[in-house]
Amino acid sequence: MYESNLILVSAGISGGIIAEIIQYYHFSQEDKIFNPIRALVLILISGAAVLIYFNLVEDSLPVFPLMIHYGVFVTLFIEEFFKGKERRLNSVYGAAAVPKGAILIINGFFPVYGVGCFGAFLVELHALYSQRTEKKLDLPRKYWPLSLLMIFAGGGITVIYGINNVSAVLALQLGASAPLIIKRLHK
Repeated sequence: MYESNLILVSAGISGGIIAEIIQYYHFSQEDKIFNPIRALVLILISGAAVLIYFNLVEDSLPVFPLMIHYGVFVTLFIEEFFKGKERRLNSVYGAAAVPKGAILIINGFFPVYGVGCFGAFLVELHALYSQRTEKKLDLPRKYWPLSLLMIFAGGGITVIYGINNVSAVLALQLGASAPLIIKRLHK
């Protein structure tokens, strides 16, 4: 049990490090100041989130790249959610515990693809909402086809990880991570 927890934490921390490297690259492109203390905190949070998620929700230990991917997702999600609101980062106390028996398992190509696309759709919806609140809703014509491609890419990434006995929450997170990763690499 101790060794599996060590693997989970190290995978989450590895994913957090990858995400912070992406974030550092993103900040250097926009001439922003990179905060290493914040990065360290987010890396540790991603390690803890991977440990909590895979101990409380998943029944078996997943493959290592999936654990790393979850660490990347957690870190980039927190970075995206608290963008411009660094003072609110201290208000995060932890994740809610979910019993092992309360998860939804999906099987098959289309259900897994659909949940992954929905996760990517939620990220695109958040981006659209943030533009609306910043009064910058002047969208170019190419925005909608690119948004559809990002949503389909989120579903595709989810299917790559497998289509049998997939947690719906994990499929949603994998789908949501594709647009976040591509957005950070593009900027």
